[in-house]
Amino acid sequence: MKNLFLFFSFIFSIPVYSQIDIVLIDSLNKYNYYVETEDAYPFSPTTDLSFSFPDTSSVTVEIYCIDNDSLQIGTEPVVFIKKTNLPGALYKVNWNRQNSNKQMVPHGFYIYKLNIFRKNGISEYQFLATTKVIPL
Repeated sequence: MKNLFLFFSFIFSIPVYSQIDIVLIDSLNKYNYYVETEDAYPFSPTTDLSFSFPDTSSVTVEIYCIDNDSLQIGTEPVVFIKKTNLPGALYKVNWNRQNSNKQMVPHGFYIYKLNIFRKNGISEYQFLATTKVIPL
């Protein structure tokens, strides 16, 4: 009976991510500009944002809280990640409800803001996306 309990607790364990970061998923294929969020489940402590872009770029990911009473977006992001010179590829951010100081944020509604900026010697290109509201 004890072994059966250990088996089930292993299957249903939830991964805990200690750091919020941009993770490379696939660099072998050529990608276009794309953003997708995973719908948050009520019992899941994490949610994912996947995005891709074709060429080396600077990427900024910001997560903002929406005030439940006024429905206003906060002026300061709860999470701010900036990476420069990322090669064009498919990436993912897994957010575990921690702010940039690794403190848990309250349950509520949040949005992702993604900014991809590419600059070469001839031209500049900026891709800006704000994804749908994520209930946590």
